[in-house]
Order: sequence, then C-alpha cells, then structure tokens
Amino acid sequence: MQEIGLLQRSGTVAYPNHALAPAAGGLSGITVVRGHAQVLAYHQMLSALAERCGQPEAVVHLPLFLSACRFGAKIPSLVLHADSTGTLRGAALLYEYGMWGVSTGIVIPADSDGQRGIIAPEGTRSAIALKTAEILMERGSLLVLLSLANGEFRGRQLRARTSATQTRTIVRSLPLRTTFDETLAGMGTRTRRNLRHYRRRAIQELGAAFVPQAGLSEAEFVALSRRCFYPVPDAVSRWRYTSAHEASGIFAGLRGADGQWLALIGGRRHNGTTFVDWQVNIDSLPAYSLGTAMRAFFLQHEIDRGTQTLTFEGGTPHSMHRAFISEPVSDLLLIRSFLAPLWMRRLIARIFRKTSFLGETLLAGTLEWHRKS
Repeated sequence: MQEIGLLQRSGTVAYPNHALAPAAGGLSGITVVRGHAQVLAYHQMLSALAERCGQPEAVVHLPLFLSACRFGAKIPSLVLHADSTGTLRGAALLYEYGMWGVSTGIVIPADSDGQRGIIAPEGTRSAIALKTAEILMERGSLLVLLSLANGEFRGRQLRARTSATQTRTIVRSLPLRTTFDETLAGMGTRTRRNLRHYRRRAIQELGAAFVPQAGLSEAEFVALSRRCFYPVPDAVSRWRYTSAHEASGIFAGLRGADGQWLALIGGRRHNGTTFVDWQVNIDSLPAYSLGTAMRAFFLQHEIDRGTQTLTFEGGTPHSMHRAFISEPVSDLLLIRSFLAPLWMRRLIARIFRKTSFLGETLLAGTLEWHRKS
C-alpha cells in the first residue's frame, strides 16, 4: 500500500505543504493521498476514471470543493484502488477533521449527498466504499463515515467490530419543464402563489430586474454579504465570489430600480444541470420575501436558457423542495471497538456542532448498529 503526502509522527499524521504529482508508471494496489495539493494533483486521473464510470460531474469542480475545506478545518483524503495491472478501478474522496494540520482520525464523506465521494463502476461502488472504510480503520482512523447514493451496506461482512448503517432520502434537484408555469405546476398551491406573488411585487414596488451577471467587485460583495440574512465570515464571502467567477460559474443578482442589489445567487453549470451553491438576500426588506422572489426570477432564467435540472447543494428549506426528486442515500459508519455508540454520541455532541453532518448523523438516533461478538 502506498501512502503519499504525509509524515508519521508519534502515531499522528502531519501534512507537508508541497505538492506531489502522481507516481510515474501507474498505481499499485491501494494508494492513500492526503492534503489539498496532493489530492488535486490527481485531478486528471480522477476525471478519466469518472468519465469511464459515468460520473463526470463527480470531479469536474474538484478544485472548488477542495478550496472550501479550509473553512471547516478539514483535510482532503483520497483512496485509490488499482488492479494488478496498475489500472485505476475506483477512488474515494473523503475529508479528515484536523487540528493545526494534524489528523484527528475522524473521517467524513466529501459530500453528505453521496454524489461525489465514491467514483467507480455502478455495480462496484458499495464494495469500493466498504473497502475504503476498512482500509482507513486498519491504518488508525477512529471513526469513518461514508455516504453513497443508491448504495447498499446492510448485510455486508464487516471486519470492524462496531459499525452502523442507515438509508435516508435527500431532496435537492428540481426537473425543469419547458415553461415557468409547467415547472410550477408540480408544486403546491401556496408555493406557486408565493413565487408568482413575490416576483410580481418585487417588479411593481421595487422595480426589480434580474441580472444574469452581477457587476459587483469582490469588496462590494463582501460588504453586501454583511448586510444579508445569515451573514458568513468575510473569508467565506471572498471564496463565494472567487468560485462564482471561475469557468462555468454563476454570479447573478436581483437589482432594484434605485440601483440597490436585493439578492445574489451563486453556483455553476455542467451538462444541463445548474448547481446553486449559495444565495444571499439583504435583511432590510423582510416584507418582500426576497429569497422567494429571487428563486422565481432564477427559475425563469434557467428555464429560458434550456437548463434541464436545478440542483441546490445541501437542499433548500424553501417549500419548493416538495417538488424535488427523492434520492436514496446510504451511510456506513465504522468506529473503534472501545468507542461505544452511546459514549460516541455524547462525545460528538460536545466536540462537533449539532448542525454538522457528522453531529446530525450520530445524534439523530436513526443508525442501525451492528456489533460483532
């Protein structure tokens, strides 16, 4: 087994800052790669694998997702599975919680929706995920949590003494019809009424107009973000601005007749799907429900340009989500034998935010625990 991009130090893992290109002559068996630059060096190889496996969208925006890791003290980790000929057959992208650049041994999926974490032929994805989790446990991880869309982990043989599985449903994608009215027809009566009402009101009372490419500078966007509902740190706002201005990026806005920016939305496009990464709405006009108005304008714009699917990363609390496609996701959790489930839940509650995916998973009480005798 190869291990690239790390140094062993008294049982912990430290990460150097230099980039390391993929080893010449192909891969052999299992290769573990850690660190932002080290994982990114395999982007081309992962893209080729994703194309072969029918998952091109899994890594097309890999630099974007890796750049976001620094906000959560997470260290990217890549596990590559090669056959005896050195051909890459599967890969798993995960994040490790770190403190001062040192791994805590707690590993979580690259995305909780299970879309980007496991890259492999469809019939082998569950097996690749399972093998990845066991490899990481063998190499000293305390906890490994993996998520896989349409995966199946129940009933599989696990070498770890303590494990848990669950299957849940996510709603994050809305199929777009040929017209705005046809798309809204799949939504509830109140949702349809609100989308139309608040878009019309924004036009009539605020002179609002949708701008596909909002012309704000980074400094202006950061300042605006501070005046919006649910403000984020300036560093996150700067990341949002930069990522939205990269290739295939979206940086659209809703602007009033007085020139004031009312709402902004950011994301990216790929193969007929538009991904919404974030939305901000100013907090000084709550009666206008600018979040709903912006969604209505954006829906119309994407329908007009022929977008097939609108996907909200992480979902959306807006009532329109009731018209979204339901997608099954399976979770697999492996923990050290001495970490009893009850004790682990209490520990996670103290260390991690309840709103984090790991915290939500362990505290929800929906996991089915399996323990070897």
